[in-house]
Amino acid sequence: MIAKSKLRGPIGRAYPIAVILTYIFVAIEILIKHWMNNNGYDIEVVPIIAACTFAVFFIVMGIIQIMKYKLWIYLILGILFGIGTFLSMAHYIYPVLNWGIYIINFLVIVLFIVLKWSVLYSQERLEINTRRLFKLSVRIIEDVSEGYTNRPLSYGKLDYSHYELNGFINYIASNYIGTVVTKDNISYITFSLGISTLKGLSPTKYTYISFDNNGNVTVNISEYDYNQYKQKYSFDQLCNTMGKVMVGFLEYYKNGHESRIVTDLKSVK
Repeated sequence: MIAKSKLRGPIGRAYPIAVILTYIFVAIEILIKHWMNNNGYDIEVVPIIAACTFAVFFIVMGIIQIMKYKLWIYLILGILFGIGTFLSMAHYIYPVLNWGIYIINFLVIVLFIVLKWSVLYSQERLEINTRRLFKLSVRIIEDVSEGYTNRPLSYGKLDYSHYELNGFINYIASNYIGTVVTKDNISYITFSLGISTLKGLSPTKYTYISFDNNGNVTVNISEYDYNQYKQKYSFDQLCNTMGKVMVGFLEYYKNGHESRIVTDLKSVK
């Protein structure tokens, strides 16, 4: 029986849901307060409960994301979105003054996103492709009897030239499939569903596949990434299948079929 991928969902998918719910709850609160006013209650029709609730949500999300990815831009965006959500009710109180502040906040958000777009885009692409790689790696795993083991696994020895390896890792990096780090004559391709590889920590802090100048290939999966599976797969088999996927990608590159690397990743939903 072929095991199916059961990765935990990305935290970022909560944002579009929250934005939609914000408008829905604001509209509901306004309608309720209008109804109460029409029935003899004297209530100011300001959606303060909904606005404050979702303002806090965005700030908390920023805190959660900086704790997960260790990228401060998520905290700044969370605070800016939180302030903007709170200010969205401003025109109900002081129309001219607060709409001006709201517009300034909006422009600051746009400017910040423009200035930090390369980091945001890179992190998004890296995480998407990392998820695809993990899903691709468990397609042929059957044994789920073992848990996490804190040690790298030797995949074996391969035949590749220095030119082929450099071309391959540059292709991987340029297509946001992984982050490449060279240390002590060993090339590491790092991946992460937790702390961003853009932080530039030691490659051994992440999930990685390493290639040395003698053709030795080593695979290691971080404890955090391993725990993103809802089902406990065999650690050794997971490392082995991930190594098999990446070695297959290397063979694609060596044979001039590098476009199949992206095709294979995109085939995973």
